[in-house]
Amino acid sequence: MKRIMPIICAILIAVLLVTQNSVSLAQAVYTDDFNDNTMDTAHWRLMDDGTGVSVAEVNQRLEVTIASTTKANPGVRMFIAGYTSVCRIRGDFDMQVDYQLLDWPVANGIKVGLGSGLGAVERVSFVPGDNPGVPREVYLADFNASSQGTIATTELGGKLRMVRTGNTISGYYFKDGNWVLLTTQPVTTLDIHYSLGAWGYDAAFSQKTVKLAFDNFALNQGSLLCGSAAASDPESFAVADDFRDYYHRYDGLRTLGGGISARLIRNGYPSQYFEKAVLEDHLSDPGIKPNSIDRYQYGLLVDELQQAHSRLPVGGDTSNVTYETLAQLADPSLRVAPPSGYPGSGVYMLADGNVFVPFTADLHGAPGQLVLGSFWAYINNPDLFPRGWLRDVGLPISGAFYAHVTKNFPTGKAEREIIVQAFQRTIITYDPLNPQGWQIERANIGTDYFKAFPQRLQ
Repeated sequence: MKRIMPIICAILIAVLLVTQNSVSLAQAVYTDDFNDNTMDTAHWRLMDDGTGVSVAEVNQRLEVTIASTTKANPGVRMFIAGYTSVCRIRGDFDMQVDYQLLDWPVANGIKVGLGSGLGAVERVSFVPGDNPGVPREVYLADFNASSQGTIATTELGGKLRMVRTGNTISGYYFKDGNWVLLTTQPVTTLDIHYSLGAWGYDAAFSQKTVKLAFDNFALNQGSLLCGSAAASDPESFAVADDFRDYYHRYDGLRTLGGGISARLIRNGYPSQYFEKAVLEDHLSDPGIKPNSIDRYQYGLLVDELQQAHSRLPVGGDTSNVTYETLAQLADPSLRVAPPSGYPGSGVYMLADGNVFVPFTADLHGAPGQLVLGSFWAYINNPDLFPRGWLRDVGLPISGAFYAHVTKNFPTGKAEREIIVQAFQRTIITYDPLNPQGWQIERANIGTDYFKAFPQRLQ
C-alpha cells in the first residue's frame, strides 16, 4: 500500500498539470502555430508594402524576407512585411509571439515586432548613425510615438508580448524563463488591429538581406470584433511618421488622443485624424520649413460638424447638447458686445478673469464671446498649443455653458454636469469629477467627426 500511494499521487499531480495546461489553452481567444503552412484568411491579411519584401507560411512558421534591394513604395518612406489581423480587439488584451532571426546581419536597420494601433514591442537592429548613443541591437517598446525601455541584446530568437489593462499598455520580452517589462505607458482604450511584421526605412536600411520568422502567436485575453460588429466604431492607429515628433513633443495623448485613421490626404495636405482633432502637415506651403512652428496645423472640425447640424452628442456618450445646438449658439446674433473699457482691438480680460474675444480673424473690435478664465489659461499653455490659441484653437463660437452628459466607463455609466465651450478647431470641457490634471480637456471631436463622416477617414 505504501508503494501504491506515491504512484497514485504522482498520477493525480500529472493529471492536474495537464488539466491546468488544457484550461490555459482553452481560455486563449485565438492561437496560430502556422503548422499548416497556410494563411488563416479568416484571421489574417497579408502586409507586403514595398518592393523586395516577401511573406510566406512555410516550414511550419511565418517567414518574412527583406531583400537587399528592398525599397519603399513611391510616396512613402517605410516598407513593411508580415500579417495584420482581420478582426479588432476591444478592451483589455494580452498577446504574445515567438520570433527567430534566421539571416540577421548586425546593424541592418530592420525592426521586428508584435504591433498594434497602439505601437509595437520590437527587436531592432539600428544602422550606424541612426539613434546615436543607443546600442545597435536592442529590444524596445514604441508607444505614444516614442521609444522606451531600450535594452541591448545579442539574442537571435525569443518572445515578445503586449498587454493592455484599462488605459495602460505594457511591453515585454522573454529572458531566462521570465517576462521582462520594457515599459508601461498610458494609451487610448480604442479598438485595435494587431500585426506580426518586419519593417524599415529607405534612409536607414543597410541593404543587406534579412530573413526572420514568427511562430506560436497567442491572443491570451481579449474580445475579438469581426465584420459589421466593429464597423460603427473608430479603431486605434499608430501615430504616422509625419506626426511622431509633434505628438511626442506636445503631449499628444492629452492634446490629440489616440490615432483613429491612417495617414491620408485632407484638403491637399498629409493628415491624420485623432480622437480629439485632425492634424495637417503644411510643409508644402510656401515658406514653411521642416522645423517651422506653422508646419503642423489643426483642422476646423468643430466648424464642419456644427455647420452640418450634426445631432451627435457633445461632451459625452449622451448629452443634452449636440452640434446642432452649437450651430444655434454660434449664430452671430448671440455674440456679446465688447465690454466697457475695451480698447477697440485685441482680447480683453475682465475683472472676474474671463476674457472677451472679438469674432474677427485679426481681433479688431467687434461682437464676440467671453472665454472662461480657466479655459483661457488652458489654451494659452505653449506646451500644449505651440502656435498660440488663435491658430491652434481658433475663435470661440459660443460662450461657456453647462451640459448634462452620460459617460460610459469600464465600470459603468456615470452622469455628469460639465461646462462646455466651443471653438472653431476644438471644444473645451470642464468636468470636476475627472482625475486631477484632466478636469479641463479637449472633447473627442475627432471621434465625433468619424461618426458623422466615416467615409472622409478612409
